[in-house]
Amino acid sequence: MPVTPSLPQLSPLSWLLAYFCRAALAPTPVQLTETERSQLQQLVNRHGTPQQIALRARIILLAAQGLNHRDIARELGISRDMARLWRNRWMELSVKNVPVVERLADAPRPGGPMTFSLEQILQLASDRLRST
Repeated sequence: MPVTPSLPQLSPLSWLLAYFCRAALAPTPVQLTETERSQLQQLVNRHGTPQQIALRARIILLAAQGLNHRDIARELGISRDMARLWRNRWMELSVKNVPVVERLADAPRPGGPMTFSLEQILQLASDRLRST
């Protein structure tokens, strides 16, 4: 007859504490509509999608499957912080009804607006090259 290792017995209070701590630390579940799921899957499958956007879409799709930050990080070879960041950002922007592609875009960076337009910069560069 095989011997089963004995597990430490938890008191009811310890068990409840462990249960609620685990629930409190669990990431917020992601609920996707069929449209959102379809749009995310299209972004992942499309060859022209930038890699950063496709990766962020994969993070959200895995989160919608119920995976936690650690499992998403392992699956995609990213950090837990990155998985957490994009789940939280998705949840924040979902409430505001922001379109799917915009939810996956980089956040605006601090700083003032550009002083020169792209055309002006190119003109300056070409003038500089001609003068040398």
